[in-house]
Amino acid sequence: MIRRSERLKTDGNSASTAEKSLKPAEGPGDVAASHRIRIRVAREESAFVYAILEASEGICFYSTVPHQHGEMHRDLDLVIPPAFLQQVRALIADLSLDLFQGIHVLVDEALDGGASQLENSPESEQT
Repeated sequence: MIRRSERLKTDGNSASTAEKSLKPAEGPGDVAASHRIRIRVAREESAFVYAILEASEGICFYSTVPHQHGEMHRDLDLVIPPAFLQQVRALIADLSLDLFQGIHVLVDEALDGGASQLENSPESEQT
């Protein structure tokens, strides 16, 4: 445990311990190094996918992309810490086998400014 007096000390060139703790962390929780995958699932199967993602607590954050009333699919954006990327990709592959209409990966890209990899563009999907 760091005492208050130690926390506020600086050595001239370095930042205080309190300031250092405000810098982004590297590792599983590093948002800057995270990955984004957008998937498309059939509307009637989306509740199952949501339940699986909720049950796999902590491996990714997800949100539903806004959609038009009556669309027969739902697109989900998954933001994945680097430590869980392979696990999420394996989960997507497994779910795709379990779902009647499968899962279509629309976008798979690094959020750190790296090159994006578009596997299936939304324009080519006719669902």
